[in-house]
Amino acid sequence: MSNRLKAKLRKIEKMGKSELLGVIDVGASAIRLVIAEKKEKKDYIILESLSQPNRLGTDTFLDGKISAESAWATVKILKKFKRALKDYKVTQFRLVATSAVREAANRDYFIDYIYQNTGLKIQVIEGEEECQFIFLSIRNKMLDANIDISEPSLLLDLGTGTARIIFIKDGKMLFTQSLKLGSLRLREILQDIDVQSSEFHKVLRAFIQADIELIRKVSPFPKISRFIVTGVAMGDILQVLEPDLLQKNVTKVETNWFYNILDSFKSTSQEQFIEKFNVSVDKADVLVPTIIIYRHFIEIFNPDEIVIPKSSLAEGVILNEFAPLENFDEHIIASAIEYAKKFGCEESHAQHVMLLCESIFTQTRSLHGLDKSYLIILKAAALLHDIGHYVNDQAHHKHTQYLIYASSIIGLTTSQLAQIAVIARNHRRYDVSIPLWQFPELASADKNVLTKLIAILRIANALDRSHTRRVSSLKIKLDKDHHQVIFKVRINKSIPLEKWAFKHNMELFSKIFYVDCILREERILNE
Repeated sequence: MSNRLKAKLRKIEKMGKSELLGVIDVGASAIRLVIAEKKEKKDYIILESLSQPNRLGTDTFLDGKISAESAWATVKILKKFKRALKDYKVTQFRLVATSAVREAANRDYFIDYIYQNTGLKIQVIEGEEECQFIFLSIRNKMLDANIDISEPSLLLDLGTGTARIIFIKDGKMLFTQSLKLGSLRLREILQDIDVQSSEFHKVLRAFIQADIELIRKVSPFPKISRFIVTGVAMGDILQVLEPDLLQKNVTKVETNWFYNILDSFKSTSQEQFIEKFNVSVDKADVLVPTIIIYRHFIEIFNPDEIVIPKSSLAEGVILNEFAPLENFDEHIIASAIEYAKKFGCEESHAQHVMLLCESIFTQTRSLHGLDKSYLIILKAAALLHDIGHYVNDQAHHKHTQYLIYASSIIGLTTSQLAQIAVIARNHRRYDVSIPLWQFPELASADKNVLTKLIAILRIANALDRSHTRRVSSLKIKLDKDHHQVIFKVRINKSIPLEKWAFKHNMELFSKIFYVDCILREERILNE
């Protein structure tokens, strides 16, 4: 045990009982360990930060699977980090992996091999969860620096395996897209082209331009006032050219400053770069495509300012454990609304159905017995139930299903998206269809839960069948034996269409809860 570690441990012991958390991030180019101590007021300090190179991405992005050599190297590093966790007496830790493991064809064998040889269980985090951690990390740093996070901003988190774009407005994540534009991935793909040649720059720019244009076709970006740049490579760039800036948690620079700093790389050959800045060949291989990617994104979006927060995925995981984002459901709803807008949904109808769903869910808990975690699933399904009209009015419910399942709504896992897709598909008065064979994420046990949520959505949608929000609110009354459910609706206009739709859509609710459904109206004057 080093003297530095002994001094840290003595300090922790003097402070009395403390809460420590360790996070190991198995990335595409390195494995990182961060150990943090929780402080008061939802704050924390980093006690230890270690990093070891291990290019799993080279295997996955070129060969599609992780090699034995990389697996052996991973075990060696993880055993070293496990000893560090033990030295710090850390009992709470998370071991996470991102794109290099997530995309490997032999990921299950790799995960099992790591467990058998280290006793550590790798959690492969999905892209949307990764996005949440990244946002938590940069939001924390920007708020600490008193930077307004309500500005329309585009966040580019550039890793060695993946580039993740997050559109932020009013402090909420509205849209995210994962692109296979990581610096290591592209360097491996284009390894047969000289990195200093004009052809390399042209091909790399074409990669970036093609992906951005695909995004713009589905989700046109408004004017971006701020460009937020994160990623390990950005830290390496500053380390080489502007080491003083690394002392700051957040750096704000003008666009021209960023162009100049990137141009200083561009005019240097790889050999000169290695000699001048005393970096390894491996690091140079990653940094050069990184510089080109950053520059092209800035040219395309032309932001007013650029913000560089010193953040990391590991710190996002720590924040999620110590101080999770309050009201994260608001981000999910905002993202779902944005997604519905892309497909020309009638926003007022979608949001009204969502509110009706929430009211029915809350007032009928004694019938369905579902916990609150299912409410966000139901609300998202309500917002998105009509997006299939964008493809075709005929059988639009089927188009709704695959559009939702293919979406990247903030904060939702693949399993949650599958549930939402199935619920939204079944919002119409037909036999319930829950095709488990289409959704391997769903288990047969989910069928009962999904059917309950479908029943609620059908009634909520029926109560705004005319899309005119004539039902302003509703109160639900159950008799003492739970044999009869009275939906007492407050209306501002007559509701002949809603009454017809209620009659034809209450059958599922009645069937699964063994109740009679009755609709009663209460007219509101002068509304």
